[in-house]
Parts: sequence; structure tokens; C-alpha cells
Amino acid sequence: MVNGIIIESQFALHHIHNTEQLGFDCRAYSKYKYGDATRAAEFGRALCDGFVKKYSDLLLTCNRQFMGISSPKGLVPPAAYYMFQSFLNELNLYLTANGRPAAVEHNIKRVSTMSADYSQLETDQRFAHLTKEGYSIDKKPLEGKFLLIIDDIRITGSHEKIIVQLLKSLSIENPRIFLYFAQLLNPEVAATFEHELNTCAVSCLDDIYSMLQDSHCNFAINTRLVKGILRADEKQLDAFLERIDIKLLIQLYEACLAANYHNIDAFSSNFQKIKTCFNEKQKKNPID
Repeated sequence: MVNGIIIESQFALHHIHNTEQLGFDCRAYSKYKYGDATRAAEFGRALCDGFVKKYSDLLLTCNRQFMGISSPKGLVPPAAYYMFQSFLNELNLYLTANGRPAAVEHNIKRVSTMSADYSQLETDQRFAHLTKEGYSIDKKPLEGKFLLIIDDIRITGSHEKIIVQLLKSLSIENPRIFLYFAQLLNPEVAATFEHELNTCAVSCLDDIYSMLQDSHCNFAINTRLVKGILRADEKQLDAFLERIDIKLLIQLYEACLAANYHNIDAFSSNFQKIKTCFNEKQKKNPID
């Protein structure tokens, strides 16, 4: 309870009880997970609108400044970070319009990563893999803040559990709410449902290329997109690399390096293809 207001530990815009009735466009969500930043912005605004409707009293009376924290990320962000940015922008429009200080941003750093697609793993496997990644957070900026920890979907709660453990290990006891665009509440639904959701509109490189051709899609590099390309069938990858322009190829190549994917054995073959194509296109079409 804060200022006499009952605060729940989690807030989700959509509660999933039936996988056939999600309450949101599953195809739009799939495209969002693979780089459609236009969808990310829409989801972030919708999440903020729902949160403000429920917690307007808290937002307008809390004696702490709000701090938005996105899902853990490295130098290459996950799709959720683009949604988070939209959420925070929308929230700050509301706060400042009502004479409240703007919320500030902070990050949980992902120390390392692996090749696994967590959406294909069950609960125990997910937690084991995520624990190996390692997270860190700078404690000092959190002093006096109310934490809004934001992610796109809660399926097993593994990410949340690890973040709670991280905060506890650092004696961080700030009031906090975990916010999600959607949350699975039916325990009978397998955790691998998330993979079905992620790939219902984007399951191959041809689908990604179609997104690139969509004038309504503001395309943004993210970890799932890059990993998906690095896992792709080699023949599909060859065709994809030939079709994309040099600017996107540079983004892809630099993202592989920034995320250290070039040192992951499972990605080495496709990374070499990306590197070779990058070098060849640079010679033909140099960009300063």
C-alpha cells in the first residue's frame, strides 16, 4: 500500500485465459517481436493508457519519482525496449500535464546471452537458462524512486523471479510494480504457447523481408530478429542477404558484433555468411 492506495505486484493490460481469445491482434504482436517498431509504439501507448486508468491516483499523489525499467538488455535491445520507450513517453506526457515530475529511465544490464530461444522452453528450462545469463543494475539511481518494471508478456514469470532475486541481493526494497502488455493466467496452457504467438505471422526470412517492404512498418533491429536470422536455413539466408540493402546489412552485422553473437558456436556459420556478404557489398557500395 502506498499513500493509502492498494498496489498490486503486477499489472497486465491483457489477461490470457484462452489462447483463442487473446484480446489483442496476435499477428501484430508477432511482427512486433521481429522488428516492427510501429507496433511496439502502439502497444506501449495502449499499456500506458490502461495503467493510467487503473493507477491515476498513485501517479498523481505518490511522493516518489517514478522510474521506468525495461526488461534486461545488452547493447542490442529486445523488442520490449521499443515498447518501453513508447510507454515512458506517453506516461511522461500524462505526468507533466498534471504537474508531476517526469519519470526517468534506468536499465537492468544483461551480462551475457545464449543461442536458445526461450519461448520454446518450458518453465524449468527457461529459469535454468536465464539464470546463466546474469544481470546487473546500478543501485544508486534507484534511491527514492518508485519502480515500474516493464516487459511485453509474462508467461512463466522466470524473468520476474530473477529480477526480484537481483533486487533482493542488492537490498533494493523500493516499491515496485511489474507491468506487462499481456499475462498468461491459465496454468493448463504450455509455456511454449509463447513461441506460437511470436511466430504466428513471422516464421521465416521471407516473412521478415515482407515486413521490410511494408511502408507502415518502422523497422528496428532487436535481439529476437538477429537471432532468428542467425538460426535460419543457410539457403534462405543467402537469398535474404542478397535482397536486403546495404544499410540494413550494416545494422545486422554490427548488431551481431555488439551482442557478441559472432562468438557463439551455434551462430558461427550464418555469421560468416553475413560477414562475407557485408564485405562484398561494402566494396560495391561503400558507405562513409
